[in-house]
Amino acid sequence: MERVDVVEVDQPIVVQFVNKVLADAIHRGASAIRFRVASKPLPLLEAGENPPADIHYYIDGDYVLIDAVRRQFYPAIANRLRIMAGLSYWKMDKRQTGQIQLTMDGVCYPLSVSFEKVDKDEEIVVGITTDSGTSSV
Repeated sequence: MERVDVVEVDQPIVVQFVNKVLADAIHRGASAIRFRVASKPLPLLEAGENPPADIHYYIDGDYVLIDAVRRQFYPAIANRLRIMAGLSYWKMDKRQTGQIQLTMDGVCYPLSVSFEKVDKDEEIVVGITTDSGTSSV
């Protein structure tokens, strides 16, 4: 399990992006983050273009779409989360779970991470532990 500090300028862009998403979710009071490939293309996509990877926060009992990234960046995001949770990226056909300790503003947030195969793609859910020590996903 890797201990992560949110802000470090000299980190690769994918590391900065994942850290920003995790920090933003905590600031917004989300209890979970879901990364998944969109089920259908958006109307603005060119013909033949792959649907993006969606990022949702679970806030007040609902998943809210926060952002979408190009599908080709999804594997880098997934691999970063696997590295943070100490998981193998060789076992992508099996469900995997792990833990991340995120340090933000001097406070440590334990996060649970789950990788699940959905159709041909993979869905990642990051559970954020609340102040009371429980995660509500």
